[in-house]
Amino acid sequence: MKKITRLLLINWHYFQNTIIDFGTINFLTGKNSAGKSTIIDALQIVFMGETRSTAFNRAASKKSERTLKSYLIGSMGENVENGNKSIREGKDFSTYIVAEFYDDNKSYYFCLGAVFDTFSDGGDINKRFFYLHSRIPECKFIENGKTMDSRRMSQYFKEKYPKKYETKDTAEGYKNIILTKLNIHERKFFTMLKKAISFEPINDIEKFITENVCDIEDDIDITSMQENILYYKQQEVMAQSFENRLTKLEDICNLYSEIEKLRSRRKIQQFLIDYGTYKDFVQQINKSGQA
Repeated sequence: MKKITRLLLINWHYFQNTIIDFGTINFLTGKNSAGKSTIIDALQIVFMGETRSTAFNRAASKKSERTLKSYLIGSMGENVENGNKSIREGKDFSTYIVAEFYDDNKSYYFCLGAVFDTFSDGGDINKRFFYLHSRIPECKFIENGKTMDSRRMSQYFKEKYPKKYETKDTAEGYKNIILTKLNIHERKFFTMLKKAISFEPINDIEKFITENVCDIEDDIDITSMQENILYYKQQEVMAQSFENRLTKLEDICNLYSEIEKLRSRRKIQQFLIDYGTYKDFVQQINKSGQA
């Protein structure tokens, strides 16, 4: 199983440089404006490559709409201090959202993440998604006191993690990486995950089912609901099948390793026997010569 262990947020809304640790089961609690939705929206980017404004801050008030840019510059909204409406607007900086995972079947760590380059002139935001076959780097993508931009990050990966990383400039390309690295075989995963994120308080059950369970908004489609349930069951069966196959492969690998050890011992033993026979022959020849 692959479990998220840590989340690194650098220059993401109010989070300047923060690592959040995760356990097996996690509860996200806090007062209004404490950053719950900010963390959830960061996870949306990591798990789905989602950067559209319509997907952000769904649990908050309808008036509290956020965009990717507002998250990046640290827009303060109504909480204006000293006349500043944002934390980073008018500056060149880079933002990192990086989730670290642990594969307890194969015993290794890896990261999925995104970097966004924002410019003081208000130009287009550069974005790059990536996979790294390692833990979050100790430097946390900070070099000489400055956060690496996307170009420097790619160079850093090439220097320190050759052949252990992938980068993509589009969300679609990144989604393919997600499916591969998390061993997911259906792109419907992204649709189902999106439905599970950050619901508002449930006051109207019918509306809740229509908007968040069914695939269409007009009518409650029982067929669609059944298909979704079937999909979950299929994924469960498939996961169990892969787990069984993995266990058998591990058993085969262990047996092969034992056989190789026995072969090595046999070679050593045969060498010792041959060498002993050779020494006996040498002694016999020496004795015959002396006679």
